[in-house]
Amino acid sequence: MKESQLLTSGFWGMARHMNYFAEQNIALSYVLPCTGYISYMYFVFTFVFMIHRVFRDEEKCRAKYGQGFVLYCQKVPYRFLPHIF
Repeated sequence: MKESQLLTSGFWGMARHMNYFAEQNIALSYVLPCTGYISYMYFVFTFVFMIHRVFRDEEKCRAKYGQGFVLYCQKVPYRFLPHIF
């Protein structure tokens, strides 16, 4: 088990992967000015990738931090977006 601390304040106190939500907003801002539907595939791809990455990162953190990560998940129940997911 790792002895480092997990943040439960700031953005990481609202959701465990809040930075991925910000990255999705950037991807959306890139494609909003576009008119073709194919350009929105970038946003869709990054959204699917980020959701998959959330679960993959949590699996690694559970292995790395053990019971500390379980307690962290209890304190910060949302993964991606506060009060939604």
